[in-house]
Amino acid sequence: MPQISKIRIVNFRYDGNRFIPDELYDLTSPETGEALNSLFNLNNGGGKTVLVQLMMQPVNPRAMAGGRHIEDYFTRPGDHAFILLEWKLDGSKDKLLTGIAIAAGTSASSDDDQKGSRIRYYTFRTTYEKSSPYDIAALELSENRNGRYYPADFDYIKAQAKASKGALEYYSSDDSAKWAEMLSEEYDIHRTEWETVIETLNKDEGGLNQYFDDAKTSDKLIAKFFIPAIEQKLISTAPKRHDSSLETMLINYAKKITEKETVIRERDTNDRLLGELGTINDMVEKLYSANDELKESVSQAHGFMAALSKRVAAIDYDIAGIAGETALKNDLIAHIRYEESSANYYTAEERYGKAKAGFEEISGLLEECGIKLGIKKHEADILRCADLYAQIQSAAARSEEIRKLIEDKENNSEDAERIASLKYSVLVKAEETEKAQTDRDSGLEAQAAAETEALKKLGEIRQQTELEAEKARDRNNKAESELNAAKSNTDRRLRSLGIEAIRKFDGFYSADEISDEKAVKTKRKEHLDTGIQETNGII
Repeated sequence: MPQISKIRIVNFRYDGNRFIPDELYDLTSPETGEALNSLFNLNNGGGKTVLVQLMMQPVNPRAMAGGRHIEDYFTRPGDHAFILLEWKLDGSKDKLLTGIAIAAGTSASSDDDQKGSRIRYYTFRTTYEKSSPYDIAALELSENRNGRYYPADFDYIKAQAKASKGALEYYSSDDSAKWAEMLSEEYDIHRTEWETVIETLNKDEGGLNQYFDDAKTSDKLIAKFFIPAIEQKLISTAPKRHDSSLETMLINYAKKITEKETVIRERDTNDRLLGELGTINDMVEKLYSANDELKESVSQAHGFMAALSKRVAAIDYDIAGIAGETALKNDLIAHIRYEESSANYYTAEERYGKAKAGFEEISGLLEECGIKLGIKKHEADILRCADLYAQIQSAAARSEEIRKLIEDKENNSEDAERIASLKYSVLVKAEETEKAQTDRDSGLEAQAAAETEALKKLGEIRQQTELEAEKARDRNNKAESELNAAKSNTDRRLRSLGIEAIRKFDGFYSADEISDEKAVKTKRKEHLDTGIQETNGII
C-alpha cells in the first residue's frame, strides 16, 4: 500500500473560531525524501480527531470521527474546503495526489438529493514524479490580496482538470463507486480497509478499546482480522473466481492450532523469551546509538578545534602585522626626534593609538578563546562519562534479570535442553557484542588520547602566542618611553636655545611661534655680529 508523504488542508473552519487557511504538512525525511511514520501530538481538544477525519475524506468521503459527521462542519451556505493527500507509490518514483473538494449546500447529484445531504463534493487525482503544475504545493488553492486571504472557488479543480488534457482527473459524488474501484485496482488503496479499521477506530471517543474488545480470544481474533484480510486478498487478486477451499483450509488450520494447549504453551514461552531477547537487542541498539552520538560529539569537538586553530592562525597573522607596524612606528619615532614639530608626529601618534587598541582587542579575543576551549572540553568529558556509566548500569541490571529468567526456564521448563542451547547462543552473541564494544572503546580511547595531544599542542601554541604578545607589549612600552623622552629632549633644547614656544594640546608646537622666534633670533644674531665687527674696527 502506498505511504502518505504530504497533507494539505485549505479553507477549513471548525469549533466556531478555529480556522486552517492553507497548511501543508510534510511527512517526509529531509535527507532521503522517504515517507516517515509520523505523530501529531496535540492537547485534548487540539483537533487530532478533526485532522484524522479530514485525512479520511479523499479515500472515504463522509467518513465519521469522534461521533461527528463531516456535514457538521459545513453549516453556512458557501462554506467549502479542499483536502489533499500526496502518496509515495510502492516500487515507483511517481507520486499520487488524491483530493476532495467539499462545500455546504445540496449537491447536484440525484443520489445525494434523495439522501437529503447537506454537503456536495467531488474527488480528483493526478500523478507526477518531481514537479508538476498540479502537484500538492503548486495548485493555487488560495491567495493573499493586499494582506487579505481569499480561497479558490469550489469548482477551481474542475476547471483545471478540463484544461489539463487528462493530466488531472475529477470524479463527481455520483462516481464514488468508480473512485473507490480506481484507487483499489490501480494503487492498492482499499476503501474497505479505511471503513473497517481507521473509521471504526476514530468513529467514537475511546474507539481503540472498543475495537479490540471483540478480539480478545483466538477465534474472535481470526474472525475479525484474519478471515476478512484473506477474503479481501482473494477478491482483489481473482475478482472472477472465488477459491473457497483456501479460505476453509486456513480457518480450519487456525482452529486446530489454537486447540493445541502444548503448542500454545510453547508458543507463549518462546514469545516471552523472544521478547526478552528483543529487549537485549534494543539495549544493544541503544549502545550503538550512544556510540554514534559520541562519535558525532567528537566530530563536533574536531570541528571546534579546527575553527579555533583557524582563529589562532588569524590572530598570529594579526600579531605579525602588529609587529611589523610596531617596527614601522619605531622608525617613525626615530624620525620624530629630529622633526617633532612637523605633521608626521601627529600622524605617527594616531597610528600608534590604533595599533595599541587593536593589539589589546586581539589579546582579549585570544584569552576568551582559551577559556571557551577549556569549558567545552570539560563539558564533553562529563557528558561522555555520565552517558557511558548510565549505559553500563542499565545493561548490567537488565542482564541480571535475563539471567534469572533463563535459570528459571532451565529448572522448570520442559524444553530445558533447547533453552540451554538458546542460552549458549545468546551468551556467544553477548560475548561477540562485548568484544566489539571493547574494541570500539579502545578506538575511542585512542582517539581521545590523540585529541588530548592535539589540545596540548594547541596550548603550547597559545603560550607561544602569549609570549609574542608580551614581547610586543614590551616593545610598545619602550617605544612610548622613547617618545616621551624625545618630547622632553625637544623641550629642553628649546629652553637652552631660549626659544619661547608652548606645546599645543595636540602635541605640536605652533609653526608661527617657531618662525617668529627664529626671525627674532636671526635679527639679534645679525645685530650682535655687527656690534662685534664694529668693536674689532675700533680696536
